[in-house]
Amino acid sequence: MFIAAIAPLSLLPYLKIVGGLALLYIAAKLPFPDEPARTETEAAGHLWRAVGIIAVADVVMSLDNVIAIAAVADGDLTLLALGLGLSIPVIVAGAALIVTLLDRFPLLIWPGAALLGWMVGGVIATDPVPRGYLTEAFGGSVAHEAEFASAAAGVAVARIGGGLWPQSKRESEV
Repeated sequence: MFIAAIAPLSLLPYLKIVGGLALLYIAAKLPFPDEPARTETEAAGHLWRAVGIIAVADVVMSLDNVIAIAAVADGDLTLLALGLGLSIPVIVAGAALIVTLLDRFPLLIWPGAALLGWMVGGVIATDPVPRGYLTEAFGGSVAHEAEFASAAAGVAVARIGGGLWPQSKRESEV
């Protein structure tokens, strides 16, 4: 069902740009979690917000997994079923490993934010609008080079934005 619904959506203009900008916001904010709640009511609000974020992230990651496996399977339903059956346990185990590593080594959040910025830059550059414009105006090789430059810019924005995040919060509290 995800494949049938999402494949046409991925071709919509500006969708990857909007999604990429939302992920870029997350990448910049990732190294600086929100302050802990002070009251039980605030904690409950944070809990439900976290549950909502996790639910949305789970759906998005599931969609991403299905799209990637569908692309590799190239229409072969046996490969698609096998890929989905094998990838789900790998994703669960990988997520548990990453959480354990982040708990033990919180400094790894910074390279994780940079990696997310890299991926976001690539996603934004592959949106049909900028990719079509660059391909039409300058050719396919320039569009590919722009994808690399956009990914590098995503890293820079995530790191610079992440570095400015605590400063902006302190200024707003004053």
